[in-house]
Amino acid sequence: PTTISSWFSRKPAAAAAAPVYVPLLPTPINPKHNSSDTRMGLTIAVNGCCISCLDDYVRPWINLPRRDCDRFALVWESACLKELGGALVSFLAQQALTQVTQKTIQTFLYTGLIGALALPMTLTTAMKVAFGNRWLVALRRAQLAGKMLAMQLLQGCHGGRPVTLIGCSMGARLVFHCLLELSRVGARGCVENVILLGAPLSCRPDRWCAARSVVAGRLINGYSVNDWTLGLLYRVHSSSSLWLQAAGIWKIEVPGVENVNLSRLINGHSDYLTAMDDILEVINMHDA
Repeated sequence: PTTISSWFSRKPAAAAAAPVYVPLLPTPINPKHNSSDTRMGLTIAVNGCCISCLDDYVRPWINLPRRDCDRFALVWESACLKELGGALVSFLAQQALTQVTQKTIQTFLYTGLIGALALPMTLTTAMKVAFGNRWLVALRRAQLAGKMLAMQLLQGCHGGRPVTLIGCSMGARLVFHCLLELSRVGARGCVENVILLGAPLSCRPDRWCAARSVVAGRLINGYSVNDWTLGLLYRVHSSSSLWLQAAGIWKIEVPGVENVNLSRLINGHSDYLTAMDDILEVINMHDA
């Protein structure tokens, strides 16, 4: 199930308090409505990394700039993401990878097809045992949830306001497929800015061009060459991974796509959550 929740605070000092969830209005917001709670813009943030409880959907985005906009968190596929997050934590704990081993894996990830096929058998076996089909299920669920979000935007649930979409990890995949669906139906103009962080997506130029065509403002790909976890998962489980890098560990060579190298902040996939405030500062969210 996929739902959208909003969190807000009437006093800035209460930003760190427990979030208050309010369902998104099922009908378009009346632009003539004078309520002080209705703001000019709308930001929808989607987390898909290390979900263990409902607060994990909200916590990374607490310090998003207000900029006279409502801020919403997308709560989606809780059970699926909890299983994936648990498998990730378990795998990292069991492997206890040293820096030397991580560097070896990174070398494999950046040497193309031969390197991918040469990944240590013990490591690929351990990953398949730890994750099973959880990674593939999450990839598919993110794609479907992205289409559902696109349908909500097409139906005008945002009240015709400019929308900024931010996604992290599987959440970035969800946002990307939302853009692809909007492009497929020829809907342009409802999405203002998009930020994708640690995205488990291919770097195929045709798909990124399609996504870029529906974004009026900035389309940002935040990546880290140190994110060996994403690179390894993508190589082992994704059908096209033997030929293409994941967007979350490499830049996108498409005009109009801003590539932001976050390698100095991100040494592992879960670092996106703890370093989110610094990431938003580097990206300059006030201009997004």
